[in-house]
Amino acid sequence: MIAIGLVAVFIAVGIGMKRGWLDNAQGGMVLLACVLAVFLAAAVYRNFELGGQLDRVCELLGPHDVWIGSPRTAREEIDDICIGHQPDD
Repeated sequence: MIAIGLVAVFIAVGIGMKRGWLDNAQGGMVLLACVLAVFLAAAVYRNFELGGQLDRVCELLGPHDVWIGSPRTAREEIDDICIGHQPDD
């Protein structure tokens, strides 16, 4: 995903240089906004992907118990993370 974004940025820079868009400040700002949008989209996609992986891990670990207070064992900590990750219905 990031590789596709970088290719798009390089293509945009190449087109901008050919057409002279990068000679003025407005063209540079548009290009900067496009670059930031590509990286923001990649970050959002990665966050969504990691959330799905965490859902799968919590599903594989089975039912989770609710703990009051700080977790003492690794299993209690995993239960706490998975319960916190579940959507509120």
